[in-house]
This record gives sequence, structure tokens and C-alpha cells, in this order.
Amino acid sequence: MLYLKILIVIIFAVALDSQVPTWWEAFRYVDMTLLVTVYFALMRDPVVGMLTGFVAGLAGDLAPGAGPVVGVGGFSKTSIGYLIATIAVRFSLESAPIRVLIIAVSSLANSALFIVLHGLMGQSLTQEAAPERLVLKVLIEATANLVAGVGLFWVLDRIFPENAPGGAMKVRRRFYD
Repeated sequence: MLYLKILIVIIFAVALDSQVPTWWEAFRYVDMTLLVTVYFALMRDPVVGMLTGFVAGLAGDLAPGAGPVVGVGGFSKTSIGYLIATIAVRFSLESAPIRVLIIAVSSLANSALFIVLHGLMGQSLTQEAAPERLVLKVLIEATANLVAGVGLFWVLDRIFPENAPGGAMKVRRRFYD
């Protein structure tokens, strides 16, 4: 049942990412698939974090209006999901300020991975050639993800109460015993 709920949330996030920016221009800076990946990576299960990142990233890459290169989003979100879940197994990341910090850092890491991977493939990410414009865009994306992430995490904590701070989340030790 958990995996079905996660799949429904991923489908909803991809639909929001591909449809809402046509009506509301500011929403193009929000990466809902990244926020969903971060949320489920905080469940302290590296496999769930990695699989959520893979499915969300690849679905986001295949969504209408995504980009010219398929797989970059899948790779970056898989990496971020696995790293966050692995860190969450070792350290407590349940408090709200830590979750906000994780959203900001993961947004910056996702942007950095996108820039590097697109650069390696010879693809241009933006129309702006100036590095200052690119840095400004990355900072705007991090801020937008932070604002949207706080709201999304609040909603997802109601849907998945076991993952909410203070919930019944247990450290899964099957990989580390």
C-alpha cells in the first residue's frame, strides 16, 4: 500500500510540474519531483529514496515540456534520494529546521548536477550565457523549492503520518547489520 501511495504522489507531482507553469509562470521554478524525492528519502530507507528518485526523475524527464535530454533528472534525483536516505539512517533528520535545510541543499545539489550533466553532454540549460544570470536562476529555484517544500511536506505529513516528525518512523537496519 505504501508503494501505491508513493506512486500516486509521484504522478501528481509530475502532473503539477508539467501543467501548472502554463497557467502560473512563477511555478516553473518549483521542482515537485525533487521535493517528493526528498520527502520519501527522509523515510530512512535508501531503497525507497533511490527508487522514488529514479521513478520521479525519469517521469519528470518524459513529461511534456521537460527538456532535450532524457535521464538527467532521473540520475540526479536517484543520487539525491539515495544520499539523503543514507544520511537519514545515520543521523536524525526529523526536526523542521533540518528538513528545511535538506530541501535547500538538495535543490542546490540538483541544480549543480543538472548544470554539470548538461555541460558534459554539450547542451545549453538556459538562454542566458552570463554566469550571474545562471546563479540567480539557481537561487530563485532554491527559494521556490523551499517555499513549496514546506507546504508540500505539511500535506504529505498528513497523508503519511508515520514519516512525520515525531511519528512512528523506525530506522531500518537491514542494510547495516
